[in-house]
Amino acid sequence: MKRIRIGVDVDGVLYRWSDTARWILHHAFGYNLGDSTSWHYLKSQVKPAHWDWLWRTGVEVYGLFRHGNLYPGSVEGMKELSRLGDIVVITMRPRNAMTDTLAWLSYHQLPVDELHVLDHGRKSSVQPHCDVYIDDSPDVYEDLTANTSGVVLLWDRPWNQDVPVRHKRPWEPGGTRVSSWDEVIEQVRLTAWERCL
Repeated sequence: MKRIRIGVDVDGVLYRWSDTARWILHHAFGYNLGDSTSWHYLKSQVKPAHWDWLWRTGVEVYGLFRHGNLYPGSVEGMKELSRLGDIVVITMRPRNAMTDTLAWLSYHQLPVDELHVLDHGRKSSVQPHCDVYIDDSPDVYEDLTANTSGVVLLWDRPWNQDVPVRHKRPWEPGGTRVSSWDEVIEQVRLTAWERCL
């Protein structure tokens, strides 16, 4: 049976990026920021110079992309996904985060068959396309549903609540909102079954 390709995002799906960014901004500048309720929440709450600092010094000295925590269940979820198909990690990160990205994935021993770290562009540019994508970004959701035939699982987060999900059945083009690894595994199994018939 042909193995399906499963595209997995890192920040907001596996890695608690916004928690780490809030912690660094608090310790460096004293910000007491609440939970992110929109995609650009953190950026809108800090001074532009501090936001720029986060992407330079915060990455290179404080380890913005190296030292943060996983979301609960991510290791187990990724291991189960690796039984169902080939895991293609596709993440958007700045160039100065490449080494930390590799170190973070290696430290957590996440099963990865392919890795794409993009500093610009669209995730739909990664070829061949995946059968399933798991992401939390509203913009990436729109890109993947418009430009691939893959099923897009939008991980339910406070910052993507205004994204309309187009389809509920995993074998149709479009997307499904998920909020747990159990739901992700179920949707990937259904997609694998449909696409391998």
